[in-house]
Amino acid sequence: MKVTVTLSYNSPMLKRACLYLSLLLFLSGCTFRSNPAPLPVEPLADRWARAELALTERRYSDAVRILEEATLAYPASVEVLLRIGQVYLTQQRWILAEDAFNRALAVAGGADARANAGLAETLLSQGRLPEALKYWERAAKLDPQLTGVFTGLGQTRLRFFDFEGAREAFETQQIHNPDNEAAWQLAAL
Repeated sequence: MKVTVTLSYNSPMLKRACLYLSLLLFLSGCTFRSNPAPLPVEPLADRWARAELALTERRYSDAVRILEEATLAYPASVEVLLRIGQVYLTQQRWILAEDAFNRALAVAGGADARANAGLAETLLSQGRLPEALKYWERAAKLDPQLTGVFTGLGQTRLRFFDFEGAREAFETQQIHNPDNEAAWQLAAL
């Protein structure tokens, strides 16, 4: 049995097929062509406030998640990366803190004293003394007024048994920005 279908231009079957085909193409074009509207970016101050609230409630993972999301929206913000590093330092998660401070240094082109000091403190906590000394010295050179920078430098020099260098660092701390810890270290030396 052989079936032959003959369609003419005026055939209702052809018109219906063309209508369905064009409707299908139209709908598929609408579905795949449209891009979703970008979500509005939450202001950095709002994210910061939410992260700080999480930190006061000791929800460190939530705070880091909020701050990491902020780095996606604000990739040039050194402040956010520094805060992430500080949170990880508080948790004694040295590798993650080191990563955060290294990212801050990369964004700042290596010229942020706080990022250098944070990295130095992280390295000192890991016992990586030569590297810690290098970053403390760099931080002190970039900003001698930075709180605790010469104290950290002095503590690192003490671990090298460089008592004279440590004394000099603690005295310099007292000149630039008096610090109780530096005063106690000086009294002990």
